[in-house]
Amino acid sequence: KLPVANTTEFSISGAPLTITAKNHTIPYGDLPTHDGVTYSGFVNGEDESVLSSSVNYSYSYSRYEDVGDYTITISGVTATNYDITFVAGTLTVAPKEVGLSWGETALTYNGSEQTPAVTATGIVKRDEIDVTVTGGETSVGTGYTATVTGLTGTKAGNYTLPATKTQEFSIVKASLTVTANNHSITYGDAPANSGVSYTGFVNNEDKSVLSGEISYDCGYSQYDDVGTYTITPGGLTSSNYDITYTPGTLTVNPKEVGIIWEGTSFTYDGTAKEPTATKKSADIVNNDDVGETVTVTISAKEGSSLTGGEAKLVGNYRAKAAL
Repeated sequence: KLPVANTTEFSISGAPLTITAKNHTIPYGDLPTHDGVTYSGFVNGEDESVLSSSVNYSYSYSRYEDVGDYTITISGVTATNYDITFVAGTLTVAPKEVGLSWGETALTYNGSEQTPAVTATGIVKRDEIDVTVTGGETSVGTGYTATVTGLTGTKAGNYTLPATKTQEFSIVKASLTVTANNHSITYGDAPANSGVSYTGFVNNEDKSVLSGEISYDCGYSQYDDVGTYTITPGGLTSSNYDITYTPGTLTVNPKEVGIIWEGTSFTYDGTAKEPTATKKSADIVNNDDVGETVTVTISAKEGSSLTGGEAKLVGNYRAKAAL
């Protein structure tokens, strides 16, 4: 006689399986990316190959949102033998590191504090980002250091500076032209000048910032002959200006000599007539020997009446008056 079977119903429930989204970090401006998941709960050496479907990812972050933490939500995986729990991860949007593009590092003196121009590179979405720089210098010199200390703008918090934030620079002298003013004197006068003019001062500066005393070399000595001489200025120095001197012209004009006219009224007698002229010796300088003769030129006649004439002297003198 067979024994009576004693049976019971039973069930096998799904093993708990936790799928956790891996935390992930991206720089500001990047698209969200998947860094995968971790599994906790597989039994008997099984792995994700026993699961159905692929992991779906969704983010509380959209591209170009500000830096911060955002939720990574996962779903989509099923399994016959596992009771799956999905655990969200964290997407961290970190500041984007910018580059620094420095401008000209040999600056020209302009009388005010200067640093090289610098712009941030790698900016995304047309964000308006400015760079704050310290280390400005005013005077001419080398070996100066400018340092980027920060970024400004409504989106500045989404960016960070690189490790290298400094740039060496120099300030070179500004060009200054000193030009001797043209000047005229009379033969026998001592050398003289009419000063100089300046071109190139910056920031409303003037000659008071220069050192030294202006000097003039005109290549002329008192009693040199009439003519033109070159006035060459010099003598000034400056730590902030590169000085170029431009010569002027000293013109030595003939000295006027008074003329004494005689015989300017004649009675016609059929012969040629002309007045005589003598110079005023008191107007002669330097004991010059100019001779006794004064050349008289008749400029016009009307009938028998003398109507004009002039006396001429040569060299460094000229007649002061005409008939």
